[in-house]
Amino acid sequence: AVGGYRLLPSLQVIYSSIAMAKVFHPLFLRVSFALQDAADSVAAREQEKDVMPRRLTKAIEFRQVSYCYPRGDKNSVEGFTAHIPSGQTTALIGASGAGKSTLVDLLLGLLPLGQGQICIDGSPLEPAELAGWRRNIGYVPQQALTLNASIRANIAFTDDHLIDDEKVTHAA
Repeated sequence: AVGGYRLLPSLQVIYSSIAMAKVFHPLFLRVSFALQDAADSVAAREQEKDVMPRRLTKAIEFRQVSYCYPRGDKNSVEGFTAHIPSGQTTALIGASGAGKSTLVDLLLGLLPLGQGQICIDGSPLEPAELAGWRRNIGYVPQQALTLNASIRANIAFTDDHLIDDEKVTHAA
């Protein structure tokens, strides 16, 4: 009994530690997954450096493109068809929720194409070509994200030690 009584503080510490581990386990998993995603993203960017750009010389074509968001009950884009000539300024105009941003996200490969085709110079844009296609595109979203840093860092959108000043000057 005396020995058990002397173990009581240690058992309370063990119990408290187990309870804390259960509370923080979901947070640990989220951080772990975020770190893995970041590592995968760095590896993907390294592989993309060797990808040849997919050039646009004639036109971008949307052929009967449809897309429904996961858990959506209806398509946000339905049977969209358009021919956008190279070298032209084109505006997507429509009401809020009409699918303009969805079309741009599909063109950039940020969303997987549901139905239809997106063609570059007459040939379909394949998933394996997306990295090369993205190398040609400059995209400013509706809610632009800026870093609390220099203009140079915002143009490069990477760590200071990875910035190529020649590319930043060219982009600017």
